[in-house]
Amino acid sequence: MAVQLISIAVVVVSNILLTWWLGDVIFARYSFVISWVQLLTNIALFGLQDYVLKELGVLAMQPTDRPLAVSLVRQVLGNSLLMACLLAFLLVAAAFSLQNGQLHENRYAILVGAPTILLFVYIFQLQAIVRTWRTAVWSLLSEKLVRPFFVCLVAGFFFSIKQSPTVVAGVGWATLCTLLAAVFSTFVLFYKTNLTPHDIWRKPEKKFQINRKEQLDFLLLSIIGIAYIRIDTLFLGELGYIDDVGVYNVATRFTDLIGFAMQTLSFVLTATYALYYKNKEFTNLQTLVTQSNRIIFAITVPLFIAIVVFGKFFLGIHSEGFIRGYPVVLVLGSVQLISAFCGDNNAILAMCGYGRQAFWCLLCGFSVAVVLEIILIPHYGMWGAVLGRGIGSVIMYLGCALMLWYKTGLKPTILGLTFRN
Repeated sequence: MAVQLISIAVVVVSNILLTWWLGDVIFARYSFVISWVQLLTNIALFGLQDYVLKELGVLAMQPTDRPLAVSLVRQVLGNSLLMACLLAFLLVAAAFSLQNGQLHENRYAILVGAPTILLFVYIFQLQAIVRTWRTAVWSLLSEKLVRPFFVCLVAGFFFSIKQSPTVVAGVGWATLCTLLAAVFSTFVLFYKTNLTPHDIWRKPEKKFQINRKEQLDFLLLSIIGIAYIRIDTLFLGELGYIDDVGVYNVATRFTDLIGFAMQTLSFVLTATYALYYKNKEFTNLQTLVTQSNRIIFAITVPLFIAIVVFGKFFLGIHSEGFIRGYPVVLVLGSVQLISAFCGDNNAILAMCGYGRQAFWCLLCGFSVAVVLEIILIPHYGMWGAVLGRGIGSVIMYLGCALMLWYKTGLKPTILGLTFRN
């Protein structure tokens, strides 16, 4: 929890310094490029990040299964990095081949930002691997602290010397910061697990057989999950509101801070959900789900109140023009409250082997959001984006809660008490 709080502070400072250095207009285009990078990163993870949490956590606990664990790690890194290279190439090709649109307008920034897809995939996969060795705090450091810290240094330095910014410069320096974070991730991998560089390069004694059906389920879940976060930003840019992208991105980041309790506990407990369900410890699983939901909700409520009260002030720190993102904070903050009440049910479904059912719940909400955004954004800009995302998200949260109860007998939300036999 302490690491997450420090991370929130560092990320907020890095965003403020970026907006001061780049200015509102260039920061909007920077946010548009980074949104593409983050969307494709989640696709390139190839569904293997969650698969690692589900399978490697069990293998890592048994010394006799070490060869299988090494085999799984090698396959995860090889498959996902290859996919990352392919997607990075396709993004650059699309940016330079298109004749109009924001993707084409920012093609040179896309070119220097494309390697970040590969670097992010590497960081996130190592993060998942380290988590299975029950060292969640260490796995967080690279993404949550190291990278934003370097971004702070870069943005603060260039702002202090009053250098004229460009989108290409902003994205390029962000790529370099991600590279430094990837180097740190490598150090963490070999320091906090019993894996060695030799394990990564040599052929393992045994081969772990990946369940491709489960991998597909996790891939679909991850694509839908990140699309919820990024698709509205991309729609804003491509549907004529590119100058609103930076404001909208910062406003949504503030509401994301409300959900830090769920992010933290989910990060720590995801592998435990899978372990309890696999061992048929249903009473312990229900207790864990209910207690974690109540902790999440108890922390989320005061955070929501604080964001409502101080939201305009914090948005105004970036610049006066960012205050117009306050309605986004109110709407998505309320959606975060509903999410906290329901619990992290899509992750629990996936860890219990019901990834496909979780995907259909997410797809239903996502489809509603996309349709509403396509209809509303051309007329209402940010209001159209936030209404589409908000309504779709509520449908998704309620659907996952009902599906978890129906499929497993676990009672979701903060009201859940006993396991249904």
